[in-house]
Amino acid sequence: MIDIHSHLLPAVDDGADDIEETIALAMAATEAGTEIMVATPHTLNGVYRNSRPNILRQVKSVGEIIGEKKIPLKILPGADVALTPELIPCLESGDLMTINDAGKYILVELPPYYDPEKIHKIIFHLQVNGITPIITHPERDALILKNPDILRALIDRGCLSQITAMSITGGFGRTVEVFSKRLIECSLVHIIASDCHSIDKRGPSMQGAYQIVSALSGYENAQNMAVHRPQAVVDGAAIDIPPYKSVNKKRSGWFWRKFIDR
Repeated sequence: MIDIHSHLLPAVDDGADDIEETIALAMAATEAGTEIMVATPHTLNGVYRNSRPNILRQVKSVGEIIGEKKIPLKILPGADVALTPELIPCLESGDLMTINDAGKYILVELPPYYDPEKIHKIIFHLQVNGITPIITHPERDALILKNPDILRALIDRGCLSQITAMSITGGFGRTVEVFSKRLIECSLVHIIASDCHSIDKRGPSMQGAYQIVSALSGYENAQNMAVHRPQAVVDGAAIDIPPYKSVNKKRSGWFWRKFIDR
């Protein structure tokens, strides 16, 4: 499997505390079947600002250490970027960290408020520069939980979405678990990633989520979400996604509450 969202770099954000925890996360990831992991520290979120040069240096250093430990995990650079207007000057200056530094895909985290005009403007700016935004963990976004049309609108504009493995397996509670499964059934999420932060609370395994997706929507979809699409992302290749299932707008509130509240 290929994990495009992780916080395993040591002491750069709220992920791994030190290199020992980084090594432990790398070992646990490989034991769970992950072969490639993209290191995506938080940036531009008002707390952390990890520059592109610093991420590249950190990934090189960690990769060398993991290699010395004979851990069969390939580490690639990336970032978990807050979707803020500050993103645009970072893009124009060349400091925006895309996945695998390929200039094709970027992980973006929605702000706690939602201003469609501002958000769509930033997304458009990315797209005209050849970059496809991947919305991180929409299943845990409070606004999307209340109004899934927000996610649909982003997908209609050409975004992809990435779901957290622990959301599928129940690690964030029953509401998120049920909502996650419904998003999968409706083809509103496209990629599974661990979003791992620590060895004890949010680990790097995607195996349980992979098995659930396979049972829910078939082996082929599980492979697409955990292997084929992530591979295309790190390669900077095009991705064809299936159309999502529509919901009658007059009954959409009832429809989602039915699955969230049961």
